Amino acid sequence: PTPRDQLRNFASTKAIFFNAGTEYRDPQTVATVLRDLASHIKAAGVLVRVVGYTDETGNTRRNLPLARDRAEKVRQDLMTFGAPPNLLASIGRADLLDLSNQTGALSPNRRVEFEIGFDGEPLP
Repeated sequence: PTPRDQLRNFASTKAIFFNAGTEYRDPQTVATVLRDLASHIKAAGVLVRVVGYTDETGNTRRNLPLARDRAEKVRQDLMTFGAPPNLLASIGRADLLDLSNQTGALSPNRRVEFEIGFDGEPLP
């Protein structure tokens, strides 16, 4: 597999989950995932969209900024692990794509996912 394939395979199986606000649910696991992801991003040299989501709590006016804040926190932490800033774009999508009907502090809908950029997609 190419570095891009390896990045796609890794990123498609990982998400970062949150408690309230921008607090990571499991900081140790997050650090491991972000370190490995940053390494894959550097090797592949392609755009990665860092996409934040929220749960059903609150309205869009509250949730969209929270989704963006989660994505930006993960983006900043990826850069700490060496991911090039010009290959990272943070995006908030609020609660548009729920993973689960589970609600409350352990909802998996409170997450950040990773999308690989398209061939020819402009860098941020």
